[in-house]
Formats: sequence, C-alpha cells, structure tokens
Amino acid sequence: MLLHGIMSSITEFYSRNLGTETVKGLSQKAAQGGTVSKAPFGYRNVGIRDDMGREIRTVEVDDERATRHGGHHDGVEGCDPHRSNGTVARGHLN
Repeated sequence: MLLHGIMSSITEFYSRNLGTETVKGLSQKAAQGGTVSKAPFGYRNVGIRDDMGREIRTVEVDDERATRHGGHHDGVEGCDPHRSNGTVARGHLN
C-alpha cells in the first residue's frame, strides 16, 4: 500500500511537470516567432535555415491557395477581421 502511494505521487508529479514543460516550450517557440500549430487557411508551414544552419519553422503566404479562394485574408470580401482564426464568412468560398 505504501509503495502504491509513492508510485502514485511520482506519477502525478511527472504528469504535472510534463504539462508545465510543454506549455513553457510552446511559449518560448511562439516568442521566438515560431509556429505552434497548423498554419491558417491561405498560409503554409515552412522550414527555413538560418546562417548557423539551424531550421526555423514558420508560416508564409501560400499564393496558390490564397488566390484560388479570392486572395489572402487582408481585405478579402467576407473576411471578418474580428474572428480570432481569420476564417472567411460562410458563403464566400467557391
């Protein structure tokens, strides 16, 4: 019974620590200009190399997808700039 309690405590600590480290890592990546999720519509995830040869993952405008649906989000008819994910309003996609 004592061993079970100790193992449960260790597991709980590990789980909480893993969550904290994950949030910290994602926050650091975002602060350095990296992306922490899938690119929004009209953009694509890319990996570029800096002068030191390190890969930096970021997003860039995807001209093919953006033009296919009327241009990217800046000034596109039907785009609601107040929506947090920048999606196009219903009925404005071909």
